[in-house]
Amino acid sequence: MVAQRIGMPVLTEDTSFHVDAMDGQPGVEAGRYLTTHGREAILAALEGQTNRTAQIISAAAWATPEGDTQTWVTARIGVIAPTEKWQRGLPEWVAPTAQNPLGGGFNAIFIPETESRTLAEIPAYEAMIVGYREPNFSAALNFMLARANL
Repeated sequence: MVAQRIGMPVLTEDTSFHVDAMDGQPGVEAGRYLTTHGREAILAALEGQTNRTAQIISAAAWATPEGDTQTWVTARIGVIAPTEKWQRGLPEWVAPTAQNPLGGGFNAIFIPETESRTLAEIPAYEAMIVGYREPNFSAALNFMLARANL
């Protein structure tokens, strides 16, 4: 619908965050939960919990004005860290910053199952492998390049 309205292809992405010990919450309301309660609320809710399993799911979608669509979904399973941890100097879409303490969403408390660090501690070149958005945008870029015959 948006692609038709503006007359050009559109690429969009959204992420959900599911914590097992919280019955899958905040789920698709992750953004609202973060701005209302912050990461601290999840850490507090998991205080004393042995099950700290969580999942981040990213879905990217591409659409053309003609109605062609393509979607990519990446899910990462991991655990909630006992405390927030991030590497200083990373951009705010990866980690908290002085200007945006909520930067990076839940990255500062999420440890992917193949890692010992939170997503907010992992440098960009490594995030291409263990991140949740990166595989989708890489696939979308390759898809669009192939369609453009480049």
